[in-house]
Amino acid sequence: GEAFFVAPDYQTSFRTVQETGIVDYGDDLKIYEFVDDNDDQDRQPDWRRRGNSDGDTAVFPGWDENNDFISDYNQNDNAESPNRFPDYEEPFLRFYTDRPEFLYGIDMNHNGTIDRFENDEEADLPYKRDRQGYNLYMGRFLHPHLKITAGQQRVRQISDDRRNLASYLLLSGDHVFSRFRLRLFQDIRKVNDTIRNDLLQWVQPPNSRGELRPLRDVLPAQNTVVNTTWLGLDYDGWSGLKVKNILRWQLHHQLDSEQELSQRSMRDHTTFVGLINKAEYRINLGTLSLTPAWKSEFLRFNSFTAGEATRRELSQIAMLIARKPVMYTTTLEAGVEYHRFIQLQDPTPPRANDDFSELTALLQMTDISDYQGYRLTTTLGFSLSRFDFAAQGPTLNTRGFITVYAGVER
Repeated sequence: GEAFFVAPDYQTSFRTVQETGIVDYGDDLKIYEFVDDNDDQDRQPDWRRRGNSDGDTAVFPGWDENNDFISDYNQNDNAESPNRFPDYEEPFLRFYTDRPEFLYGIDMNHNGTIDRFENDEEADLPYKRDRQGYNLYMGRFLHPHLKITAGQQRVRQISDDRRNLASYLLLSGDHVFSRFRLRLFQDIRKVNDTIRNDLLQWVQPPNSRGELRPLRDVLPAQNTVVNTTWLGLDYDGWSGLKVKNILRWQLHHQLDSEQELSQRSMRDHTTFVGLINKAEYRINLGTLSLTPAWKSEFLRFNSFTAGEATRRELSQIAMLIARKPVMYTTTLEAGVEYHRFIQLQDPTPPRANDDFSELTALLQMTDISDYQGYRLTTTLGFSLSRFDFAAQGPTLNTRGFITVYAGVER
C-alpha cells in the first residue's frame, strides 16, 4: 500500500530575478523548475519555462511505445512531409492499427481517461499537489498466469471538500497455450469521486497533424459502479494464418436518484462496447507472396452527458497484398483494399459519417541499400482511390509519392 500528503502550496520551482532586479510574477518563462512536467517522457519538457522557451506542442503519453518520438497512430508523419490522417483511417495501414479507444488501462482518478494516457499541466510529482490519502491493496496468483487484486483508495482534496473513495477488484491474466494467446483484464469498482482532474489531451481532428485540447472532467463517477472488461484472443497458425480478436466493454452504472442525475445532466447508464476481429493469411508461391486479410470493427458508445447522441458504427475491411523481390535490394508491392463503413445509428449523429465505401489500389517499389554508413530506404509509388458516399456521387483521388529515409540500423 501507500499513503501520501502533498500540501496545496507545495512548490518545486522559483521565480528568477531579471537584470533590473524586478521579479515578474506574470511571465511563466521566468520560472525555474526543479521538477518538470513531461508526461510523455520524451527529451523535451511539456511546458514553457526558463531554459525551455519553446515547450512541447506534441504531447501524447502512452502513444509512443517504440520510443521514436512520433505518435504510434500517425507513424508516417514528420515535419518535412506532414501526414494529416491517423493510421487507423488510412488504407492498408488501418488493418494493422487499432483505434486507441480499444486499448485497456486503469483509471484511478475516474475522469474517463486511462491514467497512462493522461496529460496535464502540473509538475510530475509522485502524487498530485493538494492531495492526502492512501491506497491499500493485496493480491495473489490464482494460477501462474492469473492474478487477483483487491484494494481501496481514499483521497481527499485538502483545499476543498472533495473526495475520491474507490473499492476495487482486479483480475488479470495472460496465458499462451499451443498457438493461442489469451489475455484478460477485469476491473470492477464502487466509486465516490468528486475531485476534478482536468486534462490537456492530444487529438487529431480531420485534416490536421494533431493538437492539444483542454478536456474537462465531468465527474462521471460521483456515486457509481464501474465495470471494465478487456479480452484478447490471438492465434498464430503454423500455416501462415494469423487471427486477432479484441473485446472492450465498459459500464458506468449511476446509483444516484433520477433527480440528482437530471440536475447534473448525467445518464444513469453509460456503456462502451468495442469489438475487433481480423485475420490474415500468407501464401508463398516461389518468390511471390500473397496476403489476403479481413478486419471488422464495431463500436457502440453513449456519452456520460444526457442528450448527446449515441455512436453506433461498423467498419469492414478486405484487402489483398502481393510482394515480389525483383532485385537483390528491391521489392515490388501491389495491393487492393475495400473498406465499407456502415452507420448503424438512425438518424446519423451530428459530425458523424454517413454510409460510404472506399476502394483503393496501390503499387509501390521499395529499395534498401547502404550509403556511406547509412541504411537508405527509398519508397516510390502510386495509389488510386474511389469513394462512394450515400448522400452524394463517387469521387476519385490519385496520389504519387517518393520517400527516402536514412538510418543507422538494419
